[in-house]
Amino acid sequence: MVSRICGRGCKCAWWTGLLLIGLMPAFWLMAQPVRDRVLEGAQLYSRDDGCLVVNIDFSFPVRYVRHFPLHAHDELHIELRPIRLNPGDQDVLVQREAVFPENGENDVVEAVVYQGNSPNGPVLHLEFSGPRRAAVSQGGDFRSITVVVPGASSAATCTP
Repeated sequence: MVSRICGRGCKCAWWTGLLLIGLMPAFWLMAQPVRDRVLEGAQLYSRDDGCLVVNIDFSFPVRYVRHFPLHAHDELHIELRPIRLNPGDQDVLVQREAVFPENGENDVVEAVVYQGNSPNGPVLHLEFSGPRRAAVSQGGDFRSITVVVPGASSAATCTP
């Protein structure tokens, strides 16, 4: 029947099959789940002024709401709100996961922990090796949070 419609016999059926096979990978890519992790990673950078910058990357856009405590402490809690998430990926929000930035010489940030099942919504916990006063800011792409803290040998007030 295909040969009657095409008029060229097997060649038309071959091209139709090739076209369908070519479109199948695009369909499978669109149908796959988007993510299975919340945290993509954490990078630690030293600045010339003695401050450390911790960049925490997320697999979906998040909004920085607030952080506490505002004084020097050995933990920092950052409240987040997801901006946009596919309905099929909602179960990712309630999980708990951690990343450990490579500190090199600076042993200041020990762990970055995402806790999705907190009563007020998702919270990001940073654990420091000692009391630190932190400044927190939203990443420009809404897929990251930036935290700036004084380095191990610095007493500077750090700003993002």
